[in-house]
Amino acid sequence: MSKLKPLPKRLHNVLFHTHTVSGIVLSFVLFVIFFCGAVSFFKEEVYRWENPMARFKGPDEVDYDKVIAVLKSNNHCLLLDEGTTIIPPEKTNPFIELFYAVEGANGKVKRKNASIDPRSYMYYEGLPKHTTLINTIYRLHYLRQIPVIGIYISGFAGFFLIFAMVTGLLIHWKNIIEKFHAFQWKGKWKRIWTESHISLGFLTLPIQLIYGMSGALLGLSILLLLPSLYLFDGDREKIAEIIRPEFAIQYDKNASEQTNAISLNSLYKNITEEYSNFHIHKIFLKNFKKQDGTATVYYTDHKGIMGDGTTVFNLKDGAIAYRSIPYKKSYVSSTYALLIKLHYVTFGGLGLKVIYFILALITCYVITSGNMLWYSARDNKKYSDKQRQFHFKTTRIYLSLTLGLVSAVALMFWGNKLIPLHVENRVFYVNAIFFSGWLLFFSSGLLMKSFRTITNLNLILFSILSFGTPIFNGIITRDWVWDVFNSYNRSVAHVDITWFLLGIISMIILFKNQKREKTNEELA
Repeated sequence: MSKLKPLPKRLHNVLFHTHTVSGIVLSFVLFVIFFCGAVSFFKEEVYRWENPMARFKGPDEVDYDKVIAVLKSNNHCLLLDEGTTIIPPEKTNPFIELFYAVEGANGKVKRKNASIDPRSYMYYEGLPKHTTLINTIYRLHYLRQIPVIGIYISGFAGFFLIFAMVTGLLIHWKNIIEKFHAFQWKGKWKRIWTESHISLGFLTLPIQLIYGMSGALLGLSILLLLPSLYLFDGDREKIAEIIRPEFAIQYDKNASEQTNAISLNSLYKNITEEYSNFHIHKIFLKNFKKQDGTATVYYTDHKGIMGDGTTVFNLKDGAIAYRSIPYKKSYVSSTYALLIKLHYVTFGGLGLKVIYFILALITCYVITSGNMLWYSARDNKKYSDKQRQFHFKTTRIYLSLTLGLVSAVALMFWGNKLIPLHVENRVFYVNAIFFSGWLLFFSSGLLMKSFRTITNLNLILFSILSFGTPIFNGIITRDWVWDVFNSYNRSVAHVDITWFLLGIISMIILFKNQKREKTNEELA
């Protein structure tokens, strides 16, 4: 196969160095974002595993009028006109979740949340999760643990990912196809790092582009509002109304009370009958019990990328104030939904999530191989001992942080089961196990004298923790894999099986590495 036309030498060198520098500087952040994002794909599927309280089968029907009544009876300062969100029960979460506003001190609006058990309509202040496992990982995906600026750092990382992706494509353009077909797991490590970085980087270009763009826009959401500065004289609400047309509906805070509002149950039934193959995933109430009150119902088929719709009902008479029909939406009104679906993989089912998960993990490897390639290219006599020590320490820090994160996530699953649900401040203790474990694994890596030792240590730790996760779940909750696999708690079994498979894969990689190192020593 003939090679493609190369870039001019000077341009190639400039792009090569900018690609290398940007990659090294952002490699750790990008690894955290992609790895935590990969785990967060299964945010809903993991919920029942982490919260045994949610391992029940909910009723077939929910009385949403009663839900509002229960909410009002438990919140005397409830502000229904400020907006109330109802999240109906899901297969992965049988609770009804509520997000609402109350009047706080000095008349200020305070946002709160609660849950209701659909079997008994028992009310729980806050969400009855008492868990933080997948939510902590999800927040770390956006670097939310860093106050104020964390989300912006993740957004800028998305921009630089696109830059690194484009520059990498350009500098390897000359022989990228040839190297992609010639790649093999043989030879010296430098060759493996080089060819795998190019080949797998080329393979994961689509997901890198998707997450570079969507991550930048979600992390730097202010960019979506920039057009308003020029097109709408700085009126941000105008651009929001174009992106989400249902926001264009105007409300009067001084509207008179409505005593005969349409039943929420009837509105819910209207949507389920009209869209029988769709699932209602959110109900938003605005100016509830007022003359101009509305109920916005969001529904999706969880299959097509455009398979979601919105209907806004007037609570006064049940008339439709706005409708966005699935698969028939305008380009502008579907932009935001498209961005969300691509980023969170809320279409295509579980199979597509698995594909995204694998591609995200491969991207983590591409990031790591780039760091190892950077070190391998500088581990020679052209550099002084001081420079080589700097290269070694930099790479050791990266490996200790990233591989330590992988092991710490597995440790957090243990922490979720070791800390009983009834313990006060349970969220704090589970988070403490995760972050202190990550710090411990990172510190241990800094004491290692070789990358092989760091890698093997974390592979052993990850294997032990992976095999132990389903065992701890079975011992503590009594929901063993074979007991729940064919029940409505099948997602619990899926999580346990996944951890067992990850433990096997980790052990295989460990044995392969040891075998390879032994072979290299014999050939030396």
